[in-house]
Amino acid sequence: PRWDGGLIDILADWLMSQALGETDMESLIEGCCNRLAAAGIPLSRAYLAFRTLHPLFRGFGYIWRRGMGVTMESYGFDLDGEAYRNSPVHHMESTGVPYLRRRLTGGMALLDFPVLEEMLDQGATDYMSYLVPFSGDDGLTGSWATDQPAGFNDSDIHALQRIQRRLAVA
Repeated sequence: PRWDGGLIDILADWLMSQALGETDMESLIEGCCNRLAAAGIPLSRAYLAFRTLHPLFRGFGYIWRRGMGVTMESYGFDLDGEAYRNSPVHHMESTGVPYLRRRLTGGMALLDFPVLEEMLDQGATDYMSYLVPFSGDDGLTGSWATDQPAGFNDSDIHALQRIQRRLAVA
């Protein structure tokens, strides 16, 4: 693998310690993504979203971009919009698929969701999205993207899958 397994182990432990603390979401996500990058995972963008109990918003999303930090988005109660219906998240939720990967460049490219065109326009070459259910309709959804010419390799994907459930718990 191109990443350091010892640093991935340290990150997994760090996430579990954060789950027991009071770290804010921005710090948690930025700390996780920066540690993934430091371990050698070629991450250019990460996204995490979850539902919340809030009178004005159904959920929140956080986007980390390498060198730019974390930004937050809030989502209203209307999940019937076209953007949501045409998203990998809706596809995964409606089909029960917990994981989706799309190469964005080369002969294996598949740009079957509008967000993937946006990712490609931003320089991404490979994209993977995931769901981590908690109970019922609750849980976390997220995605990882890289701008490495060859995309993620199998060991990158293994490391990201190892981390994403711990990130959801934290």
